[in-house]
Amino acid sequence: MVEVLRVSANSFVLIHNHPSGNIEPSTNDLAFTKKMKKVGDLMGIRLIDHLIVGDQSYWSAAEKRFI
Repeated sequence: MVEVLRVSANSFVLIHNHPSGNIEPSTNDLAFTKKMKKVGDLMGIRLIDHLIVGDQSYWSAAEKRFI
């Protein structure tokens, strides 16, 4: 979030990988997504998506309508 603020962004995307290759979000992944969306909303900065990358695939919070 520091970089988002430093460049005065109006939106951001979270991306991380799961080295196991399993793209299903963990409970912590989902909780973190909700927290970051809330922080962004409070600051007027839109969370566009949270992507989890695995073996030849990805999970998208936006596509799953989680955010």
